[in-house]
Amino acid sequence: MRHLYRMLDDDGSPTPVDQVKPIHVPASPKVLVNAKVFRNVAANLTNSKTRARFMVIASTGVRPSELKRAERWDVDLERRVWLVRTGKGGDPRAFWLNDDMKAAMEAFVAADAWGHFDGSDYAKELYVAGWPKDVRPYQARHSVALELGERGIDLADVSAVLGHKDIVTTRKHYAPVLSSRLKDASERLAGRFGEWKAEENSQTLTGIAH
Repeated sequence: MRHLYRMLDDDGSPTPVDQVKPIHVPASPKVLVNAKVFRNVAANLTNSKTRARFMVIASTGVRPSELKRAERWDVDLERRVWLVRTGKGGDPRAFWLNDDMKAAMEAFVAADAWGHFDGSDYAKELYVAGWPKDVRPYQARHSVALELGERGIDLADVSAVLGHKDIVTTRKHYAPVLSSRLKDASERLAGRFGEWKAEENSQTLTGIAH
């Protein structure tokens, strides 16, 4: 409402809702969906356009809104480059297509899946094809981000792949669950105390407590 009032008047004017605190909407937990689930869903989808859209989103992690904006001339399969029109405004970003992404985009082109599609119908088809009932299809994008983190990709590069304007967004939503570096840090501490046994641990802790 505040934004609407300022659009109708001007950016510097007070509005009747300035003192209203925004409603806190807790972020949904990020889920790393197993690759087997993606393969099974893709195999079970009978609509070629839905299957192609799913393959592109699952392999690249682009927002559905970005895929809806895609135009034929944005994709150069020979050079393996897709100029992704961002779903939230701004300049397109260049996206390099690996083998999986290229195959998905080829299926997308073959199915003539360009243009807008209904997100609700898309989700329903995914659930019928075996997508977990308690997992939002948008977790396909989150899975790409989490997989990059699991493979040790730098947070700045994860941010670039996801098309975040600010790395702060990536850090806020994904850093707590991008655990590869934490695992590495933990493993580097291993062996500091030699080979501890459960009994020795118990005695050591008892001595500290007293």
